[in-house]
Amino acid sequence: MNVQPVLSSGHSRLSTSQRVMVYGTIGALCLFYMLFFFFPIGYAFIGSFFDWMPMKGVFTYAGLANYQKILSQSTTWVSLQNTLLFTVIVTFFRTFLGLVVAVLIHGLTRGKAFFRTAYFIPVVTSTVAVSVIWKWLFDPSNGPINYYIGLLGIPSQMFLRDSHMALGCIMFMTVWKEMGYAMVVYMAGISGIPRSLYESAEMDGCTRAQSFRYITLPMLSTTTQFILLTSFITYSQTFTQIDLMTGGGPGKATYTMVYQLYQEAFTNFRFGRASAIAFLLFVLIFLCSVFQLKMARAEGGR
Repeated sequence: MNVQPVLSSGHSRLSTSQRVMVYGTIGALCLFYMLFFFFPIGYAFIGSFFDWMPMKGVFTYAGLANYQKILSQSTTWVSLQNTLLFTVIVTFFRTFLGLVVAVLIHGLTRGKAFFRTAYFIPVVTSTVAVSVIWKWLFDPSNGPINYYIGLLGIPSQMFLRDSHMALGCIMFMTVWKEMGYAMVVYMAGISGIPRSLYESAEMDGCTRAQSFRYITLPMLSTTTQFILLTSFITYSQTFTQIDLMTGGGPGKATYTMVYQLYQEAFTNFRFGRASAIAFLLFVLIFLCSVFQLKMARAEGGR
């Protein structure tokens, strides 16, 4: 009668080699995060209070001078405005179009796999490759877009060379590339909604629009919150397409906080100021994320 407890106790114990493997794995992970995550963040935070120029061997205490200098520059406020504008608009359209396309594809009887794959391919395509292709498409002289709109009698546009259009063009490209991710996430959410809810609504005389409003949207609220939050965090740090397509120009039309950070660090070699920009951006993302989470909880309570 005591055999089962003894077996259970025996199976619950780890041998010496298993303990070594477990503790070794945990220790290696902790060391990895300490070296490549916590240490760089801590060192950068400390460096933001120093006049830090590695190329000149300078590392002298400066207090809040870096933060004061950054906040006193008009360039910082332009980059902040561009960052918020880019992030909000791309996040909105990525989420909205992802939902629309997901609902349309979900309603198909044939070709779901084809359309899902077609819309998702840009997501897994290299941002560098996509940026180079779209830069060519937007080229004022040799780009196909100007050629085709010329056939419609529309005059040629400068696109990325126009300060009023450059940021919008990059937004358009980013939404086109990233919308497929939101679509796939929404399709997963829609497939999890019980079919019986729609059948009951149909029996009660609800139209498709009413079913979408009162069943689909509320059931996808958690999915929407996830997409909005992750999109905001991601697009607040957009760099690759801006660097490759416009280089922050023309003028400062596409100048963002991450691009300003890059220039301070790798063009001006002022790592102290770059670190200060990084932590100002962190505070911005943190505050906006907390606001989004509070809004989501309030909406959930209602």
